[in-house]
Amino acid sequence: MPPLPPAYVNIILKLVFSLLTLALTLVANRVVLNLLKARVKDPAHRHTVYMLVRNSVLLVGSVVILLIWLGFGSNFTVAMGILGAGIAFASQEVIGSFTRAASSRSPIASSSRIRCSIIRSTW
Repeated sequence: MPPLPPAYVNIILKLVFSLLTLALTLVANRVVLNLLKARVKDPAHRHTVYMLVRNSVLLVGSVVILLIWLGFGSNFTVAMGILGAGIAFASQEVIGSFTRAASSRSPIASSSRIRCSIIRSTW
């Protein structure tokens, strides 16, 4: 059997490292969810914290996979810009609930997808 060309070996190694990174990212998400279930009792607060931590873990995993395939250079910076836009779009409801809580004096109306706790003003 003839040996594989170096280009194929490089692609196979990148694929294996990408799959390992994906598996570690999924395990990290499961561990974080179990820790939050045990420590945070309020479901609305737990959901918000979990979404923030989940997005952070997925961002780190995505950056590692992009580094595996693209390396450093101009392609990497373009990919990071697209990735940042995707994360911002995915987190818009969580960010919106924080800004409503910071700018409102009245109780917050809960959105359809994220349950917010009612904040009572003490003024």
